[in-house]
Amino acid sequence: VYQASKGEQSSTPSGEEAVAAELHIPKDASISTLALDGDRLALHLQSSAGPEIVVIDLKTGKTLARIKLKPE
Repeated sequence: VYQASKGEQSSTPSGEEAVAAELHIPKDASISTLALDGDRLALHLQSSAGPEIVVIDLKTGKTLARIKLKPE
């Protein structure tokens, strides 16, 4: 379990607002794993369309990459 903040501390620096973002995924998709590295979040999605990795910038809420995983 990753702890983003401790105790009474805010999860956003003072004066900054939290970023709201939407990520469009297939209806049957589920998140199998996630990884956090600094301000980037990587989600590994599983769906009938196939596995995919999505990388999101947590400061802006923008999707940086969508990587379809295909077997050779």
